[in-house]
Amino acid sequence: MRSLLEVVDGEGRGRVGALGVRPLHVAIVALGVLIAALLPLGKPALVIAAAAGVLVVIPILANPRLGLYLTIAAIPLEEVGKLGKVLPFVNITVVKLFALLTLCAWLLHLVSRRIDFVWRPEAGLLLLYLVAGALSLVDAAEVGRGLQEMVIFASTALFFIMVFNLLRTKRQLLTALVVLSVVSAGTFAYAGVQRVVSGTEIAERVGWLEEGEAAAGVEISNIEAATVGTVRRSTGTTAHSNVLAANTAFLFSVLAGLLALTRRPILRLLALAGMVCCLVGAVVSLSRTGMLTYVIVVPLLLFAGLLRITPMRVVLVLVAAVLSIPFLPEGVSRILDPTNYFSTSSVSVSERLKLWQAAAAAFVDHPFNGMGIGNNRGIFDYYHNPWNPGLLTVHSSYLQILVETGLPGLLVLGYFFQRVIRLFLRARVLFARQHDRTGFVLATSLLISFVSFLLIGAIAFDFMRIGFKNMWLFIGCSVVLYHVAIEQARAAEHRPGAPGGLSEPRPATYEGRRAHHV
Repeated sequence: MRSLLEVVDGEGRGRVGALGVRPLHVAIVALGVLIAALLPLGKPALVIAAAAGVLVVIPILANPRLGLYLTIAAIPLEEVGKLGKVLPFVNITVVKLFALLTLCAWLLHLVSRRIDFVWRPEAGLLLLYLVAGALSLVDAAEVGRGLQEMVIFASTALFFIMVFNLLRTKRQLLTALVVLSVVSAGTFAYAGVQRVVSGTEIAERVGWLEEGEAAAGVEISNIEAATVGTVRRSTGTTAHSNVLAANTAFLFSVLAGLLALTRRPILRLLALAGMVCCLVGAVVSLSRTGMLTYVIVVPLLLFAGLLRITPMRVVLVLVAAVLSIPFLPEGVSRILDPTNYFSTSSVSVSERLKLWQAAAAAFVDHPFNGMGIGNNRGIFDYYHNPWNPGLLTVHSSYLQILVETGLPGLLVLGYFFQRVIRLFLRARVLFARQHDRTGFVLATSLLISFVSFLLIGAIAFDFMRIGFKNMWLFIGCSVVLYHVAIEQARAAEHRPGAPGGLSEPRPATYEGRRAHHV
């Protein structure tokens, strides 16, 4: 008997499980129920908006991968796409709505057996970190805040799982990266324009985004007025200028990879334009974090051959640098002057050193379960800083993990990151054997971005608190690339003389219902 639920997407068509409904039917019924519920309110605009929203649901229910693409497109706009608050520090945003719709569509397709579920041990490690977080709350001062932090991290882990369940081919992965690149580059360009847009100035932030503060704008900073003067730091569409600058560098590596993969002039021009937007966003942020991230990314790109130095390119870069001088923001010396990276010349750096000492002392007092996930406020018992009562991070990812969840949390996440690096490296080796340049370049560029993320996170920001969902997309791509490489290698085993055969035990297929754990 033919199933009643048949869904057509970009990967083909066919029969699926006998759930007995179609996504279209579900959406129509939901639309009718919603309109019936809202009509008594007497607000036609609300009914129309709700109806339009439900109509967006229809294609997502039919193809959850489309929902994932929309979620990825909304990631760079998360801070400016806030729609409301359900709990303290838990906002409803456009990206979360798309993610929730995608999750519902994905679950519907799983139940109807339209797609298979893929599990990875890396996902298990994230769940184990949640267990460590729960144990850390046993004697925590703010249990409610810790539970909220666990919800936030759980949503990030779920996004990671959806990435490698819904992206299964290089084409799909490329589509996701291009979508993120286009929107992100646009936000970086906006960060440059933001400086001349009226009404975008916001108050100085001495910590991360706090309750009631503007989502994005040009920050008027006086924190180092004695050395570099008052500066106007663009945040673009992010919560902080440091986040803006770091994200430009993380994307710069991906764009360099996309540039290396195309020979079409128009596509190369677009990739170069995106890289220019990255540099614009980094400069107007006036962020030393961004500059240090580029110091990591660019040499790695040169070493990998994704960037090449030629006389013509050197001349073009010098000419562009000279022409950009009139447009450089005031206070640019903050990132160009080497002395501003030392504690003797920078209040920010000197205070950061004190904060790291305080975090180390806090860890010594709470080595096994920390102060509690999301309970960073306890750092004030070790760090006197009356001008920043809203401190949310110790400006070091690894110290932050130690302070909140203790040594168990750091060991779990450290092993998780080690596995991700190994997935990228294995994928690169397999793609090299197969002479698959596309896969090799993608794995290389994403690996460079991830390595820079891990290195700069040690001294500049807290990648657990801020989220960096763009990087969690890249982390999910490590699984996708590895499984694609494995599948291609398995196929090559059946072609005599073909390159790329496996030299290790063959795992079950990526599409298999019970994926073999590598």
